[in-house]
Formats: sequence, structure tokens, C-alpha cells
Amino acid sequence: ITVTAGNGTTAGAISDNLTTSEDANILTSGVATLSAQTGIGGTTAPDDIDTNVGTLVATNAQVTGDIVIDEVNALTIRQAAQTFSALASVGVIAITAGGDITVEAGTPSLGQGVSIAGTGSGTITLTATGNGSDISIENTVAGKLGAVTLQAGDNVSLTATGSISTTGGNVTVTGNFDSGDSTGAITMNAASTINSGSGTITLTEQENVTLTGLTSTSSANPA
Repeated sequence: ITVTAGNGTTAGAISDNLTTSEDANILTSGVATLSAQTGIGGTTAPDDIDTNVGTLVATNAQVTGDIVIDEVNALTIRQAAQTFSALASVGVIAITAGGDITVEAGTPSLGQGVSIAGTGSGTITLTATGNGSDISIENTVAGKLGAVTLQAGDNVSLTATGSISTTGGNVTVTGNFDSGDSTGAITMNAASTINSGSGTITLTEQENVTLTGLTSTSSANPA
């Protein structure tokens, strides 16, 4: 499924017309590709785009407009990006799934990660809800001045090709988020990194945290 709103010179947004329910309005076991100039969904419920898809590609190309997705099941994110780099974009990326979230690896797969271009202040939030729901970062999650927040009902892992970065936004990773049990782990592969620039880094989990490659220049105590 491919949905395109706007053409680069003409503004266009993708919005949810099912304002009285949260039923999925994009359904496919394959790839849903959403491209807009001024936003994909909105941050005020029920303005998010409700999906039941296998793999998501979502890009917003102008200085304003958010990317807000509410997936009913597990989700593979091939790309989610605020791509406007000429000015400081303010649009956020907020993706929630009712199962696992995987930020797809690159070559030989097609993953391009999650990103805010330029000097954008928009935040990135990935939330995998429910007991047993994991977040696996197999590619880059790259913010700029806005915060990056990962919240999983169970585990959060970064593979050898996974990284989280900002230039000044705070990075927060939480396992066992809003779930009814007390199990879960945050696990970083030895080759993975988290770099928050001048922002802070906070990792919180009920059980084990296995870490490597944390970098912050923040003067806050703690950083």
C-alpha cells in the first residue's frame, strides 16, 4: 500500500477519517509506504494513523507536521523520517505498537532507520505495549535536539548494527514499561552505541542491563 500526499511544492497531509473509532484504516501484511509534506496523523487522539501492517515506511518532508502511528500488532519499521533539513523541523515521530517493534537492519535488508534531519527539535518515541512486547534496534535511531524515548513492555535490545543518537536531546530507554510483570532486560551488543551529545542518558529496567558504548557530554548530574 502506497499513500502520497503533496508533491514537494504543494503541501499535503495524511489524516485519519475514522474519528469515532480506533479501527485500523491501513491493513496489509506487507509494506505500507506513507509519504507526506505536512504530516502523517497527529498527536491528539484520535488523529493518529491506526494500522495493521507488517512493515512501515513513513516520511514527512516539510518543516511542520508529525508522524504518529498506532499499530495494533507487532511492527517492523523500515524507515520513519522527518526529512526536511533546510530549517529546524519541529515535527515529532511517535510510533506505538501492540506487539514487538523492530527497527529493521540495513543491507542486505532495506532498513533506513528512524531519523530527524537537520537541526530539528522534534522528539522520537517508540512504544511497544503489553507484557512480552520487545523493542529491537537493528539500525540507527537518530534524533537531533529533541528527546529520544524507547519504551517496551518487556525487553529492549540493540544489535551490532543498532545505535541511538542525538545532538542534544535526552535519551531514555525503559524496559518493562507499563506492564504487569517484573521481568525484562536491556541488552546492548558490544558494537552498539548510545550517544546523546549534550543530552542525558537514562536506562531503566526491572532486571538486567547489559551496556556498552554510552557517551554524553552533558554537565548534568547525573548525565
